[in-house]
Amino acid sequence: MFALAIPLAAGLSMGCKPDICQSHNETSITLNRQTDGKSMSVKDFEEGNKGVPPTHLIIDFINETHALATEGLPDNVVLTVVPERCSSKFHDAPAYAVNKNGITTDGLTCDRGVYVVKNYNALAIPLLNTLNHEIGHLQQGNHQLNEVVSQLNPYEQLLMGFVLLNNQDAGEDLIRYIYHMETWAPSKDVANTLDHIIEGKDTLSTLTEYRKTEFYLYKKLIETGGDFASVREGLKSLSDRRDLVGTVDAFAPSFIQDHIDVSHTNILTDLRIAYFRELERRFGNRTARAYLKATSALLNGDPVFGLGKASCADQIFSDIPPNPVTCLNDPECEVIIGADKKAEVSMELCCLEVDEEGTLSKHSVSAEGTTFINFDRELMYYGFGWRMVRFLQVNSKEELPLDEPCP
Repeated sequence: MFALAIPLAAGLSMGCKPDICQSHNETSITLNRQTDGKSMSVKDFEEGNKGVPPTHLIIDFINETHALATEGLPDNVVLTVVPERCSSKFHDAPAYAVNKNGITTDGLTCDRGVYVVKNYNALAIPLLNTLNHEIGHLQQGNHQLNEVVSQLNPYEQLLMGFVLLNNQDAGEDLIRYIYHMETWAPSKDVANTLDHIIEGKDTLSTLTEYRKTEFYLYKKLIETGGDFASVREGLKSLSDRRDLVGTVDAFAPSFIQDHIDVSHTNILTDLRIAYFRELERRFGNRTARAYLKATSALLNGDPVFGLGKASCADQIFSDIPPNPVTCLNDPECEVIIGADKKAEVSMELCCLEVDEEGTLSKHSVSAEGTTFINFDRELMYYGFGWRMVRFLQVNSKEELPLDEPCP
């Protein structure tokens, strides 16, 4: 979300009053800070910021990840908390950006920066993504002030968050971060939107600019091997020609046609390959291998054991009863102790591995085992509580070309 402004000089000469929803106030803080390559733990990250104003943990994290990204923070970005009523002026958005100093259509002065409404009840990762999206509106190349350039920014910052934590040898923190990173990755957004289209909850005509943007950015990241710099330059070129919004809009029908039958498994796996390539290109094979190692600890967002170092994907939550009632009525789901349940599962997986020389390979894997479930998230692994954990055994494994989809 963004706001336009006309030059400030005219507003000042007329002695305009400030617009409370678009002007700096006593809460304003400059995001640009000196970086030191360090970050808080993910547990602190999860627990240390629930709502606004954002804590220094969030602000420091934003600085550190932008320092690693292909495009850093714009100069002098100021973050300001504004009254809740301001949201209604910007399509009920919890945050928005003002791209330059100037005066509003109401004749009030406004200040360039990112604005977030008071008491926006967001946990750390959603808040982080929201702020990074609004920062994207202020980055170079966003001449049309559309959602495409701005949405690329939170995707890249999530990946740079992994690099930041990996550089600190964060250990188990990396695994929990991967959970957040893949929950908010474009692959998840794309898969969910395609599901809604299949289920009739969405159609091409009802898709928002955000959904079409996710399709476009996902495809470009796959085509370029995760090259954020290349994708960003392509967006800037289209934006300079004022063709970006039209290109994204026209792209959606063909993307849906080509991907409507593509499984969640392949959508996620293709993005992991792209991210592996980007990390390898920019930070070396060791960092790329650390990324796959961290993803190998989870399957569908929960701990998995028995698959070795393979980074695997399956249809999201396909083997898990959606709620305790369903589980209690399911003959395949039996009580272990207290609120714990278990389900015997057979799974067809798509897995990525890296050999000792650093070469990436893809495999179609059949596995079976047991999924343990606790809906209170009391299954403790890697220092965190989880809703489920899987113990699997590989029955068969077939290597596939990297560009061939898993069955």
